[in-house]
Amino acid sequence: MSFHLSPSVKPTEPHAKFVAVKFIKPSIALSPQDDKDNFHRNNIEFMISWFLFIPPFLYIHMIT
Repeated sequence: MSFHLSPSVKPTEPHAKFVAVKFIKPSIALSPQDDKDNFHRNNIEFMISWFLFIPPFLYIHMIT
């Protein structure tokens, strides 16, 4: 599985807000059992969110 992002990609406000909501307001488990069941899915979402969120910052850093 390969991912391609052109250097011209710029972060968009809606996407930034989506990621901010992801990390500032994490999902709250209703019980320890729910927490156990959701851990793997939440971990994958965490990794995907960061994978999508970091590249635009790298581009901004390279440009400025």
